Amino acid sequence: MNDLEADKIDANPSKEFFVEIITRDLKIADCLLDLVDNSLDHAVGEAEIDVMTILEKKHLSGLKRYRIDVEVSEQSIHVFDNCGGISRDEAKREVFRLGVTSHEATRHGLSVYGIGMKRAFFKLGTLVRVESSTRKESFVVVIDVDKWLAQTEWSFEFTDQGAPWKGTLPGTKIGIEKLRPEIKRLVAVPTFTQDLMARLASSYALFIIAGLDLRVNGKKVESTIPQIAADAGLKPARKKLRSGKVDILILAGVTPREDREPRGWYLFCNGRMVLEADRSALTAWGDGLPQWHTKYGHFVGYAYFRSDDVYSLPWTTTKQGIVFESRAYQEALSEMVLHARPVLNFLSNLYSEVEEQDVPGRQLLKTAKSVPITAIRAKDGSFEVKLPRRKDSEILVNVQFQVSKRNIERARQAIGTEGLSARKVAEHAFNYFLKHEAQ
Repeated sequence: MNDLEADKIDANPSKEFFVEIITRDLKIADCLLDLVDNSLDHAVGEAEIDVMTILEKKHLSGLKRYRIDVEVSEQSIHVFDNCGGISRDEAKREVFRLGVTSHEATRHGLSVYGIGMKRAFFKLGTLVRVESSTRKESFVVVIDVDKWLAQTEWSFEFTDQGAPWKGTLPGTKIGIEKLRPEIKRLVAVPTFTQDLMARLASSYALFIIAGLDLRVNGKKVESTIPQIAADAGLKPARKKLRSGKVDILILAGVTPREDREPRGWYLFCNGRMVLEADRSALTAWGDGLPQWHTKYGHFVGYAYFRSDDVYSLPWTTTKQGIVFESRAYQEALSEMVLHARPVLNFLSNLYSEVEEQDVPGRQLLKTAKSVPITAIRAKDGSFEVKLPRRKDSEILVNVQFQVSKRNIERARQAIGTEGLSARKVAEHAFNYFLKHEAQ
């Protein structure tokens, strides 16, 4: 060992770290979403789709020609797509690297840190085959995880197949076999497929609205993003701003009366939902906003973060949460609080101390139409409530007075109805007076 070598220590990464440790906290659904991200990232790039533009211009068919199929069984997991494929150069330079440098992750899309797909491979099974074809070329990559761990080199087996696929659209086929025992057990749970579809339906809601055909074991996934209530008297809030390299769009309003699900904030990064119906301090509940209460169940807010520089977006590495301290999120959060307060005030005022008291806002919510978020007004504005003007004869007031229990009972006997409440007895007496004395 020479003097130069004596001054060095071994800081090389461990393969076992990538295979066992970095995957430990991942759920199987997280892994499958990472694989779908890989497909969708190429579709977004090829179609040049920007979800925020879709929302503003109501252009909803940009992904209509793309399809992603997820097939899951106790024996294997497959993901097929027709999203344009991976080029040979991308495969060798970027896609299969364990992490990417910052300059490689600058284009708009869903690829962020360069670990999602590989992390999913290692978590799910020990034999992986990736086939991909563009319109010009195709290749195959086979990863035998056990053999790869035994080797000192970090490269994967790559086979250049030359010509593109014949008779099918360019795309990618991922097959994972020799599933890990814990993955087999989870896949065998009867509700697994249903739960996975629900997760996909929310995470890719905007892409599905834009035309993406996403399926699990042949069954089509439908968007589950909640709609918003709007009409001439009820207009959701809208605010667009920019923080550094990030464009932000915020919408806040109420869900239609028929929507009985408790909602909250829905947060998206480059179209991917990263937080669903959040009602925690992360979105200022109890810290800038009131603590969440069932009376706020109809509140719904959306915050969209979009950037060509994906490192600037406030999402976590699993894309299932928000980096609270990020500049973009902190600036957005201030606007989220500002535009949520009038909505919460409106909902709070729907509940009076007297249950039977007429509240004008209730009728407004009852008659407001259900509108998809793609139809929200295209200009910035605060939450607006315009209550219908009412005639004096239509305005109800509370009348309260006290009488003895004995006199209430005498009046009840005179009416001839047993068990009538004291309030109903008083109403009957008042209506009798109006009919016979106040002509």
